[in-house]
Amino acid sequence: MNVDGSSEAPTTASGARRAWRRCVGAGMLVVVLSGVMGRTFPQEGAGYPKGLGPPVIALEMARSAEDVQAVLGRPDDPATADRTAAMNRGNCLDYAFMLAYGAFLGTFFLAVRRTRNETKWTVFALLGPLAAVSDAVENVILLNITAHPDTVPGITWLAIPVWIKFFLLMISGAGAGWFLLTRPGFAWKPAGAAAIAGSAAVAAAFCDPQRFGFTIGPGLAVGWIVQLLWSVRSSFAADE
Repeated sequence: MNVDGSSEAPTTASGARRAWRRCVGAGMLVVVLSGVMGRTFPQEGAGYPKGLGPPVIALEMARSAEDVQAVLGRPDDPATADRTAAMNRGNCLDYAFMLAYGAFLGTFFLAVRRTRNETKWTVFALLGPLAAVSDAVENVILLNITAHPDTVPGITWLAIPVWIKFFLLMISGAGAGWFLLTRPGFAWKPAGAAAIAGSAAVAAAFCDPQRFGFTIGPGLAVGWIVQLLWSVRSSFAADE
């Protein structure tokens, strides 16, 4: 209570709740777009190693024209055109998705900073938007590759934005896990551990994408689900 009888605590708590609600809104958009994109991208490839996971991840990991053909198909494959069209639709929709997850991750850590009054979380708030920028560069290359599957222009550069994106998202997930592990009480510590484990799954894909590429999506999803759940909780009671 201030000397004039007012109190700053409710205003501060109210502002924090608004910050968390913005995060929830962005997170729900991520959920919706994830579902739409899951049905938009091609559901199967043309013979790439199954350890890479879904075709979109396999294409991101492609390093040669042969790798691209293993995902989309050879010119004489009647399904190639449909796979390529589906991949292009998914990658175009991905521009909306990257804006959504960049906003979600950015607002999450900005809300953490506001709630905890700790400036170190500003660094983590930058990771999601920077990953989205890398994702945008990646998609330019992918769309160019699918437009010219015979010469696959830019494929030698593809790994750079792909791994920058996944590295930043991995660190972001680990940061969210660290935050939850340091909350008072036990309730959210398993969730924090799960987010860190999800980031570790992404790290496994770094080491051997042909065996563990399939872990990237689920690994990131675990962290994002945990963050969304915490955001929903904090949108009603941002007092810790």
